[in-house]
Amino acid sequence: RHTRYWRDWSSDVCSSDLGCRAQPGLRNFPFVDEKIIVMNMVGMLPLDVAGAVVVLWLALGLLGLTLQRSPHLITNVIFPIGAMVSLALAATGLWALGELANFAVLPLGLPDLPFHLRLDPLSAFFLILLGGASFGVSLFSAGYFKSTQGNTLGLLCLEYHLFLASMALVLLADDAYMFMVAWETMALSSYFLVTTDHNRSEEHTSELQSRQY
Repeated sequence: RHTRYWRDWSSDVCSSDLGCRAQPGLRNFPFVDEKIIVMNMVGMLPLDVAGAVVVLWLALGLLGLTLQRSPHLITNVIFPIGAMVSLALAATGLWALGELANFAVLPLGLPDLPFHLRLDPLSAFFLILLGGASFGVSLFSAGYFKSTQGNTLGLLCLEYHLFLASMALVLLADDAYMFMVAWETMALSSYFLVTTDHNRSEEHTSELQSRQY
């Protein structure tokens, strides 16, 4: 099963002169170009950096949840770091615009249906937009949430960075299963992101209405 799986994946990627990541057992297949394997063993692909950004966002969200008793660290450290990670994603998108498509198969998912990722110039363009927008939002959040209670702020930090990570995975998904999981995660995290601090939103709405009258 694994032999056929790697054969299909490597033939789709390597035989069409696209860069692929070296995997155990690929050297046994005669149609795999030795030069492509060596190049990717010593280098780093844009998809590697994009995946690292997703992991960093998830780590920042979990770290914010553990720092509920130190809200100043969340606003002064976590959100600014998240903004820098967003810049890294935008830079990765710029890098990927001039590169060939990158592919990856994650060791996650169902036994016979793992997650597939793809980064091509089209998804790279939207990663630039996501990185640029989230950079500004993260910086704004650092000041906007300074008066928020620690427990609520920790949840908001987790939901916000989970939302960003899942949105990036939506852009990188290369199969319907990965897209569905990422899309539903993005939808749920955005819903809880809006409803977690609903009292604050109601206060702002009342304040705006009072100003109008």
